This record gives sequence, structure tokens and C-alpha cells, in this order.
Amino acid sequence: MLALLLLFSGFPVALGAEKSEAMYEALAACDFHARREPEANYRVVEVPEGARVKVFGEQDGWYLIWYNREMGWVKKEWLWAFRSLNAAKYTIPGYEPEIGVVTLGETQRITTEDFKGVDAAPGAVLTVYQATETGYTLRVWRGEDTIALSAGEWTPFTPWQDAQPGDLIGGFTTYYSETQGYPMQAERQHNIALGCSLLNGATVQPGERFSFNALCGPYKQTKGYKKGPNISESGVGVGGGVCQVTTSLYNAVLGLPLQITEWSPHRSRGVSYVPIARDASVWENGDFRFFNYLDYPIRIWAQPQNGAVTVLIYRAEEE
Repeated sequence: MLALLLLFSGFPVALGAEKSEAMYEALAACDFHARREPEANYRVVEVPEGARVKVFGEQDGWYLIWYNREMGWVKKEWLWAFRSLNAAKYTIPGYEPEIGVVTLGETQRITTEDFKGVDAAPGAVLTVYQATETGYTLRVWRGEDTIALSAGEWTPFTPWQDAQPGDLIGGFTTYYSETQGYPMQAERQHNIALGCSLLNGATVQPGERFSFNALCGPYKQTKGYKKGPNISESGVGVGGGVCQVTTSLYNAVLGLPLQITEWSPHRSRGVSYVPIARDASVWENGDFRFFNYLDYPIRIWAQPQNGAVTVLIYRAEEE
């Protein structure tokens, strides 16, 4: 189908049969015109900011997209908020997974230039981005921090293809300070803890769909949530803060063949505690959902740990 479209539209068929399916869905980061070829001036279709497009391939810093029944080439920087349409084959552009966890044996100050920091207590489980001969590198907000190897016990993730029941196969940690959300930081922390308690222990069977809203919603006082700071016109809403739990889960899912079927970032500039387009918002009419394509069930572990929210994914025991 793609080859016929390319031939009919005058596009080169250089991508080959392996690129004949859409790889990603993405949003337009600005108004632009897709081009007939990379670097070409000939404009094919106008794409408005915020439009949702399908991405079929990449070539020399350009993406081949489908929008409004037309195909064209666009610069990488014109797109954001990528969602893989085949999680088993295509990872998000620029995504690099965590590789394991460190369970702290002593208190560690975790901080970066833009983050005031937290004192992670003994027993806290933190995901690790890199492990070297000298220490563990942690993703903290939009930067990194490194702790010594002696700070805790190391557990690497097991590749999902090789996992046995009980094995840890993925995870992610996000951080928040004691004052984040001031003057409603206590309410925000309450909502994070409640969201984690509702998520913790959830299992998703092979072929089953997971819905964050079905498990943790509705975000109302009758569910136990409090008014807290959120990203909205008023800046306050019941359940404010729970999106940090969703965001931690979203990043834990990214490295696995768990097909994300519904996801929305908060806004184009993102949220401070993860890189841009790595956040996941939830609200009454917006959910975070994924489908388990693995041939075994998974179990989700979620805990707030004195300023660190960690979500881990295990291969669950068979029923």
C-alpha cells in the first residue's frame, strides 16, 4: 500500500517493504508544510500545530509522515509526543531504557542543578540508567545524579524474553521535593500515595488491556483524593499529583512490548520531573491504557518513598 502511494505521489520508494507500516503516531510541534522529498522546497500538505500524524520512516533527520490523505517529509524537530504503533518492534525515538534498580542501604541525597533534592532513605528502591565501576547513574528530573556502588544492592532487569515468574523486567523512578506543589504539597503527596496504593499489586494477563482510570479513578473526594496542584487553568483539582504515578508507570512500560493504546502528555513543554514528552496525564476524560502482548502476565509494584516514586514491572506467577 505504501509503495503504491509513494509511486503515485512521486515519492521515492527507498524505504523498502520493511517500512510499509506506520511506525509511530506523533503530534505536530508547530505549523509546517510537509515536503515531497527531504530538503525539497515543493510543499505537499499543510500540517497545523497539534495535528496527529502517522510516521512511516526516517531518513537523514527527516520523517516520512501521513496526514490528511497525503504523504510527505518533515524535519525531526517538527514532531513530538511519539507513540509507538508496534511496541515489540519500534521504540520511541531517543528512548534509552533503565537497566535495573538499586536498593539503598543508607540514606542518599538525590539532587540535580534544577531539583532541590530529596533524602532517599534506606530500603528505597531506585531505578538506574547506567552502572559503572564507580557508581550508579540515576535519571533525576531532566538531569542525572550518581551515587556510589556501596550505597545499595544492585538488581539488573531481566530481558523480558528470558524472564521467569518473579523476575523483574522493567521500571522507572521519578522524584519530587518536600515543597513541590506549595502550599498544597501535603495534598499532592497524599494523592501520589493513594494512586500508588491503588496501582500496587495490579496484574495484567496476556491479551488483557490495562486502564489507569479504571483502577485508580475516579479522581474524586469520594475515592479518597484531595484537592491538589495540577496543570489546568485554575492550577488546582481533586487528585492533583496522581499524574506523577501515571508518568512513572508510562516510563516503566516504554521498554517492554506493552502496546500503549491511549496516552497524552500534559503540554508541549512537559512537566519538570521528566524529559519533554515523557509525561502521562490522566483526568476524567483522558486515560493511560496499554495492551499486554507478552505471553505471560505482569505484576505492577508501585511505591512512594520519601520523594521518590518507583514503579516496577515483574513477570507474575501463572494463575
